[in-house]
Amino acid sequence: MPDRLITYNSKAFFVEVKRPGGKPRALQKATVAQIRATGMKVYCISTKAQVDELTNLMRSGIIPEERHFDRI
Repeated sequence: MPDRLITYNSKAFFVEVKRPGGKPRALQKATVAQIRATGMKVYCISTKAQVDELTNLMRSGIIPEERHFDRI
């Protein structure tokens, strides 16, 4: 499972946190693919700036595309 589950405005999102330059393991990639296949969003972030950007976008009512944060 990804590291975090975020709920906001009756929606749920998953977040995988990696250190800068960190790479997900094969099992993490497979798990993310399974979750995404259900239509749920999974974001992969690695910096505080990305956390801030994701939360600011969501507070503005914008659900960003996963590829914007994707490191998987």
